[in-house]
Amino acid sequence: PIDGENVETLMKNADMAMYKAKSLGKNQYIKCSENLKDSVLETMSLTNSLYSAIERNQMILHYQPQVNGLTGEIIGVEALLRWKHPEHGFISPFKFIPLAEKTRLILPIGYWVLKNACEQCKAWQEKGFKPIRMAVNFSVHQLNYPGIIEQIKEILEETSLEAKYLEIEITESTAMD
Repeated sequence: PIDGENVETLMKNADMAMYKAKSLGKNQYIKCSENLKDSVLETMSLTNSLYSAIERNQMILHYQPQVNGLTGEIIGVEALLRWKHPEHGFISPFKFIPLAEKTRLILPIGYWVLKNACEQCKAWQEKGFKPIRMAVNFSVHQLNYPGIIEQIKEILEETSLEAKYLEIEITESTAMD
């Protein structure tokens, strides 16, 4: 009775546990628990919110300086995506990036990041700051997107940023994929 008092609830809870066990690898089992249910509900809620996060201006870019260790000079910046959810505050990228990849929302989000990062880099140049490289992280889904080269070219043209100031970064896991 704690796992469901009717067939529908029992099956839903069994499915939840089964999918969680499968995500952990072979030869696993998971019991349905309140923590598991809460985790699934939170994931569903965040996923639904993620669909409209860009339109609602909840995505923010922070820029982490890349510094020459010998001179202390800033030689570049890395664009870091942050999500400020209206109810939950800042959501960890370790939480929302996998959701974005799973739902393929990483493609429009990645486009938004690339465009805004290039615009910011060009804006700094136009204000007279020394030109520096802007590093943008790419996921495996972005790299596999058939139109990615054209998309990068388009953004560079739109923002008038020279390609030498854009650095595409991939993680080790992305390179392995």
